Order: sequence, then structure tokens, then C-alpha cells
Amino acid sequence: MGWKSGHFCVFSKETHRCIRVRDCGHWERGYAPKKENVKQKARVECQICGLKWAIVENGKIGHHGYTRPGTGFIEGDCFGVGYLPYPNTDALKKWLDIIINQCKNYLDYIKKIPTLEIFITWTIRGIREIKKSDFDDYTWNRYLNTEKGNIEVKIKHTKREICRVAERIKKADNE
Repeated sequence: MGWKSGHFCVFSKETHRCIRVRDCGHWERGYAPKKENVKQKARVECQICGLKWAIVENGKIGHHGYTRPGTGFIEGDCFGVGYLPYPNTDALKKWLDIIINQCKNYLDYIKKIPTLEIFITWTIRGIREIKKSDFDDYTWNRYLNTEKGNIEVKIKHTKREICRVAERIKKADNE
């Protein structure tokens, strides 16, 4: 017995199909026949994340690494979407350039932190502008140290990603 499409299904002991409503066609859980003619898409390794994903067109990798929040639209994507699978390295090389530039930007910003008079931070409540003139020196220095710590963590993670990507490129070139 089970609730399906607006009525309470009653299943036959012999056929395991719904007998309550004519032409309902529902199967009892676990008794539906296996679909034999379903084509499985080939799965290949993404250059960026290293996981196996389906191929879409021209041998390129399909969408993955995204979320569908309440709106139902795709937000975010793995950088490897739309590129050929690993061991090709075109996406890896572009990704490496992007993260190297990001690391340089973080390093430049961390040098500027002691001279900041204002900076923007993101909180649970949204974007917040923090001005030096609104705080005493002790509190302002705490804000600056927190900002510096956050950027140092980002630099650490970015450097780790640079090493990982460089190793994948090197490994692909050796294959």
C-alpha cells in the first residue's frame, strides 16, 4: 500500500501493480522492471576538480560543481565545465593563471592593510563598510588584524591550490 498521484494505491500480490484505480500503472516499491535501453553517458575526469563527470557535446565536460538554491537556477560552476577532459591541460593552465593573479592581489592587499582608513567586509547581514573614524585605535587595530588573518588564510589556500594544479599539469605532461 502506498500513496501515489492523488489516490491510495493497493498492490496485487501477484503482479505488484496498483489494482485500486484502472490504468494507474504504479509498481510496488522494488518491483518495477529494470530499464534496459537507458544509455549511460560516458564519464571522464574533469581537469580542475579531478572527479568523473558526463560528457556533453564535442567531448567536453557537462555542468557540475554548482548549487540550485531556492530559485532553482544554477549558481556557480566548476571551472572545468566546457573543456575537454583530463589529461588535456588547457583549463588547468587558465585556472593556474587566475589563481596566481589572485594570490598576487591578496599579497598586494595584505601590504596595504596597515594604511587602510576604510574597508568593506561581508557579514551575515550583508556588505558592511568599516571606517577608521568610527572606532578607537584599539578596536580599529583588532579589525585590521582580523582582516589580515582572513587574507592570510586565503593566501594559504590559494598557494595550496597553485601547488595542486601545477602537479596535475606536470602529471598530464608526463603521460
